[in-house]
Amino acid sequence: MNQEYFQYEIEKNTQTQTQLNQLKQLKTNLKKIKKLKFGIIADSMIIEENSDSFIFKFVEISQDVELGQGKNFDAVFFGEENEKFKILRYYKIIELINLAITLSQYRIHLPMLNCQHFILGSDQRESQIYITKRFYLGYFITDVLKRDNEEIVMNKNVPQEIKDLIGTGQNIEFDEKMTVYSLGCIICYMHTQKHLIDIDLEQIQDNQLRELIEKCKDISPDDRPTLVELKHKYLLILISEQILDLGIQEKKKFLIEGFINVFIAPYEQITGRLCVMEFFTKINFVSQFFSKMIKGNHYQQKESQLQSDTLIYLLVKEELAKLKLDNNQELSQWDQDNTKDEVDEFKRNYLQNYTKILQEILDIIRKKNTQILIQQISHDQVRSNDKIREMPDQLKEIYPELKSSFICLKALNKVFIYKNLLECFKPIQNKFIKENAYRRYDIILNELCSNKEIIVDEININNIQQKI
Repeated sequence: MNQEYFQYEIEKNTQTQTQLNQLKQLKTNLKKIKKLKFGIIADSMIIEENSDSFIFKFVEISQDVELGQGKNFDAVFFGEENEKFKILRYYKIIELINLAITLSQYRIHLPMLNCQHFILGSDQRESQIYITKRFYLGYFITDVLKRDNEEIVMNKNVPQEIKDLIGTGQNIEFDEKMTVYSLGCIICYMHTQKHLIDIDLEQIQDNQLRELIEKCKDISPDDRPTLVELKHKYLLILISEQILDLGIQEKKKFLIEGFINVFIAPYEQITGRLCVMEFFTKINFVSQFFSKMIKGNHYQQKESQLQSDTLIYLLVKEELAKLKLDNNQELSQWDQDNTKDEVDEFKRNYLQNYTKILQEILDIIRKKNTQILIQQISHDQVRSNDKIREMPDQLKEIYPELKSSFICLKALNKVFIYKNLLECFKPIQNKFIKENAYRRYDIILNELCSNKEIIVDEININNIQQKI
């Protein structure tokens, strides 16, 4: 009977010792890696080993599957839907970084990672907010390391230290910094549509992005960031472009679901995720609100940007104050409803990185606004808790379709708390009640942005505020 599913064979005599070691590690730990549900490793993938080869089988993927070879990453990830590619590229990049971090823990590295290493699923990955084509990492850097190998010659993501050793007879040891180089190449292409070795980096206007790519391509591997540092810096680019900058047209497409799915680590309890999710929903809402004010011609962009930056700056300062450890190294200002185990888990899994990201958000806002922002914040420092923003009544009359947003703005520190969502957004709760926590926030933000009807229950909101 003819084989109907996709498979390929890697002959051991074509591989270096490093590559063989990686394949053995992948085979041994494949079940553990699959359990992490990255989505990039096919659940149907099986690795078999005999004396001469490794055989990769994808038993639920047709033998006629489309391969990534000869394609660009926009086609691999999204087909030809270029607009979707621009909006969701951040999440796909961080998914790749997360996978690389996990694989590196098993001494599996992805130097030279390129489109040729992916296979394209015929099905789609669907959520409440977006649909993307499925793709899988099918080839785990098993390229034959010879100078005349066309796969190596055509691959523009090969770090110099590998090029220098190919053909010398020396064993090439793959490492984390080689993976960082290849990921830097992917980041460069997905943001510029140009390969890293073909572009003048001075053409990249975004300073954060340009500096990150420069570090990834550093000729000295020791000076490149670690994978964890790469993820951290790229998250800041995502936050800066998609939340903080009101001038980015695609900013409104920032997805809480997508962000949280790439921010969190597997197997963690929900408490820490909710804390992060609630906060980023707040600042995303603020950014969307002032973006709508620009479109409504009530504020000029410069004025709206300053108002948005000021309010987000104050919210970040508030959040950092809650995350401050007391003399007993406890989070005494944090949510008192959480158990000690939940608080300890948050401290262990989130506190350091989350605090660092918040501090860097403050730095980004300071650099954008300098002295003007400092004066504005000094004047507005009294804004805190539920009185953090007061908008004049006449503005609500001019812009009645934003009434729900004005109510949310006045109750900013209560209305987006997860346990309050059903009460606060009672008029539309049927639209999100059956959805998971992540999707609820995206649905609510989308409704606030597009629904001209009242979608909040002001009485419930006021009652919640009185109870707390």
